[in-house]
Amino acid sequence: MLNAKDLLQDLKFLTSEDKKKQGIQRDNEVLLQRRKDQVQPGGATLSVTVPYRVIDQPLKLAPQDWDRVVAVFVQGPAWQFKGWPWLLPDGSPVDIFAKIRAFHLKYDEARTDPNVQKWDVTVLELSHHKRHLDRPVFLRFWETLDRSGLQLLSPTFNIAHTSDSVLLSHALPTCVNVFVTCTHGKKNGQRQKWSNI
Repeated sequence: MLNAKDLLQDLKFLTSEDKKKQGIQRDNEVLLQRRKDQVQPGGATLSVTVPYRVIDQPLKLAPQDWDRVVAVFVQGPAWQFKGWPWLLPDGSPVDIFAKIRAFHLKYDEARTDPNVQKWDVTVLELSHHKRHLDRPVFLRFWETLDRSGLQLLSPTFNIAHTSDSVLLSHALPTCVNVFVTCTHGKKNGQRQKWSNI
């Protein structure tokens, strides 16, 4: 959670320990701003800023909020998903990954968790020492998420995070951390209307 903005907005890797040394306090929620080009009808490109909200406790999401979740960072153990919707009776999260894009962030020399290997998870590998390679890794995160079928009519997004995972969800237009405006959007080809949070 401490380095979510560095990773996903600034596209650079800083460890949580580095952030603690800088005196950064852990928040339950972080708001990110992503610059993104959107192709308009007629082929013109419009540059927009897309907000995402990173939250620390996904189990506090209301049932209707889960339809807005678009991604999760997976650690490996299946218990990470205890209490989540779409969990199979045997505790397997595979149905979650059919609805929410899953990512696993690890160092390139580290062994991949066996669960991650068998689940539908995009593995993002970082080098311990080659910081110039961070940006392409995090760009791959956004490219994978963009290609996953998530399409919005509104250029607004939202991110959520837990101590075990990071969730990305469609956001409503935001003012600081208060969501007050309704918007319309599309997820997986279906039109949705979101209510105020």
